[in-house]
Amino acid sequence: GNYQPLIAKKSHFTDLKEYLVSEILTYEDPKTKEKYFQINMKVGKDGHELKTIKKEIVFLIDCSKSTEEKRFRQFKEGLEYSLNNLNPGDTFNILAFKKFIVEYMPQSVEPTEDNIRKALFFIDRLTLGTKTDAYNALLKSISRPVQNNPSYIIFLSDGFPTQGVTEPRRIIHEVSDLNNG
Repeated sequence: GNYQPLIAKKSHFTDLKEYLVSEILTYEDPKTKEKYFQINMKVGKDGHELKTIKKEIVFLIDCSKSTEEKRFRQFKEGLEYSLNNLNPGDTFNILAFKKFIVEYMPQSVEPTEDNIRKALFFIDRLTLGTKTDAYNALLKSISRPVQNNPSYIIFLSDGFPTQGVTEPRRIIHEVSDLNNG
């Protein structure tokens, strides 16, 4: 008659609506009728109250000629900012691609002062040249063993592949199929 469960279920969660502000923008190309969207997310309420999740970030940077010097400089500045703002426990790596892929490290590393200094030296030595094989670079980046979960790939490119698979829709479709989870 007085049934008492052996384990009491407790649920505690934090509603992220106060901490996360999101905005969705859409655009339809008037010529091609193709539709695009952009999602912007930023911190609302003081995010220091939330627990930081360890993550892996692989930066995939396009070093082909079509990127152009100004954008390439912006990529490098963004990478420097990102590396200097990683959290303890995170891991990162950098893959630079043109015709071929060059890795900063064989596997992701922690953002120690020494690793960041070496990564910035690696980034500083990158130069523009040759064609873009974005498809192969994306395949290589998603086929790498994951060190932290979640694992993110930050793809920095002008969006104009000129070698290998060059049709953007096909690249997106095939990479999505291969990136199963």
